[in-house]
Amino acid sequence: MANVLTTTATIAPEFPAAYYKTQVLKELAKKYVFYQFAKKIPLPQGNGKTVQTRRAVSYTANLTPLSEGQPPAPLSPTVDEVLIAIQQYGDYTPISDLASFVAVDNLVALEIDKITRLQHEKVELLNIDALKPASHVVYAAANNTPATSTVTLTAAHVLTSLELRKAQRDLKKRHADPVYRNGKPYYICVVNPDSTFELQNDSVWIDVAKYQAAEKIENGEIGKLFGFIVVESPFPIEWYGADLSVAARTLTVKTTLLSAGTTIEINETITADDATALKDRKILIGTALHTVASADAAAGTITTKASIATTDAVKDVVIYPGEGGAAGVAIQGALCFGADAFGNVELEGARNIEVYANESGGPTDPLHQLRTVGLKINGFGAGIVTNDYITMIKHGVAA
Repeated sequence: MANVLTTTATIAPEFPAAYYKTQVLKELAKKYVFYQFAKKIPLPQGNGKTVQTRRAVSYTANLTPLSEGQPPAPLSPTVDEVLIAIQQYGDYTPISDLASFVAVDNLVALEIDKITRLQHEKVELLNIDALKPASHVVYAAANNTPATSTVTLTAAHVLTSLELRKAQRDLKKRHADPVYRNGKPYYICVVNPDSTFELQNDSVWIDVAKYQAAEKIENGEIGKLFGFIVVESPFPIEWYGADLSVAARTLTVKTTLLSAGTTIEINETITADDATALKDRKILIGTALHTVASADAAAGTITTKASIATTDAVKDVVIYPGEGGAAGVAIQGALCFGADAFGNVELEGARNIEVYANESGGPTDPLHQLRTVGLKINGFGAGIVTNDYITMIKHGVAA
């Protein structure tokens, strides 16, 4: 994301193109967390919208001794193919000439700064969306008892050094390649500020202030723990379901099921829009996780894709959003990974990011009362390259 082109067609003479280009580069360079660790995969122009990257599958050791004079069976190389598609992203804003004339501050500069921040946020969130499906998961513990699934996590299941030790063990067992810095191997762990406090309470935590003079420091780096470089991102990897209706976050069972079935009645009134939004959502009926097949606002019913046990659908049992943890609480993920675990695809060449500041005009603006400023990412995509090089630590968030 380092290449920026400022387009100057029909720009007012006072537009300082070089300055804005410099500001964009500085903002992007100092803010990225996930992007800085991604494997950069260039896509040459004129080669479609999708990159195919190959991941070699390791061989399994054969302990059968060689027979004298008889060669063994040859190894068969196997690769997994990973496809990552690019899309365009961008935003612009109009500014009136009067606002530009009377403003004390330079509105163009302010708007470009805000839009730059917005594109940075998009890149980070696109990486998060790509990384959330990581298949290797460690669940945090509460009172020394680990949770067994996402929906059993509570606010008490906070991130501690124990989970990082487990993640490190798992990455090593899966032969995840480390990142090397100053000749030393490390794994990376990206956390959210909600988790930082718990980790920094650990007696073996090494704060970045104790070693930053001797080592290169990554964007967002806050310390080291058990072979991990710990980096803080303001954007959480989070699982948290939306409210189940416009009126309330939760619903309740109206009538106890007499026999196992897929349809339950609810006490609350829901709208037709609520019913439509519930389709295919995950819900917790008490503690049992289900997926909604359909909902009927007029009948006041919810139908699930799998049968509901009579012990779960009891009168007045609370129905929670099922995308998060127990009782629908927010769950976060600490992402632990090795080198080249995930990748970012960008268009190759100089026209990767473009900054625009244009004067308007034409039939809809005959007096040139508007100008627009904006920023466009011409091509960007994110995806997991090697699942075995990633461990997601799912944990609760303390108040």
